[in-house]
Parts: sequence; C-alpha cells; structure tokens
Amino acid sequence: MAYPENNIGDIPKDVNTTVIALVAPMVLVARLSEATDVINQTHKSGKEAGAMVLAITAGTVDAPTAFELRAAVGSQPADAWVPVTA
Repeated sequence: MAYPENNIGDIPKDVNTTVIALVAPMVLVARLSEATDVINQTHKSGKEAGAMVLAITAGTVDAPTAFELRAAVGSQPADAWVPVTA
C-alpha cells in the first residue's frame, strides 16, 4: 500500500492496527488484599508489577454483576492491586 506525501515525516497517515484480547483472571476483590492468597504468591500466580486481574466487586465468580480492571504495583504478597482508570 502506498502512502501519500505528508508533512510529518515518514509516518504514514493510515496505520493498520491489530486488536489484541486482554486475558485476565476474574478474582473476588476481597482476595486481592489477602497476602496469603494464591493470587498474591508470585511463585504460584506469576504476580508482578503490571499484572492484571478483573476484580469482581459484586456477585460471584460464577455470576459476576460488576467488576473492575486492577493492576499489581509490585510482586510482593503485600503489594497492592490498584484500579486501572482512564
């Protein structure tokens, strides 16, 4: 595909994009604050800074009615999972 001349340099005006699905486990929000829970054990869950989960804030794991995306701020068991906001 040829791109027309632009005034910005070599950056094309149209860019092909790829949609990527974010796979995040659903976890009851109360479990995220328990340092002994498996979700906070790096050697079992792979927790690291930037890891993502869907924190269920209402309902159950089988029937969630509300949830929010949260990210780990570190890999230690006591490191928080903070809401991801726009």
